[in-house]
Amino acid sequence: MRPSARIITASLLVVLLQTVVLTGCNFFKSAEEAMHGIGEIGKKVGGEGGEKGGAKPANPSATHEGPLIDNKVVALRVQAALKKEGAEFDKVTVDATKNEVVLTGTVATSKARERAEEIARKEEHGIKLKNELKVGH
Repeated sequence: MRPSARIITASLLVVLLQTVVLTGCNFFKSAEEAMHGIGEIGKKVGGEGGEKGGAKPANPSATHEGPLIDNKVVALRVQAALKKEGAEFDKVTVDATKNEVVLTGTVATSKARERAEEIARKEEHGIKLKNELKVGH
């Protein structure tokens, strides 16, 4: 498959997953199943470490070699984990850039702020985390 076709395919998968996660659609039984499915599709599209036998990507569930797509997957994975925890994290937004996850929005208590950080670290261990969550309503 040509590199441009891989990018388009991976981008469409990210948009589909974003829609499923953010709308609460029950298309997938769980966020884990969705991420597993994307990982499997990524293997079919790009192979383990690329078709030419190159190094494995840093993100084990990378859908493609492009960092933009990997960042989207990381952000969606963390957002799904927060959503799974409950409604107290509905006003939390997750963004990911190169090796960094940023949490923004509001939570009701400082305990919820700490819990959101805990969830994000557990979901994407080893990645830098910036917690910009505000406490209040």
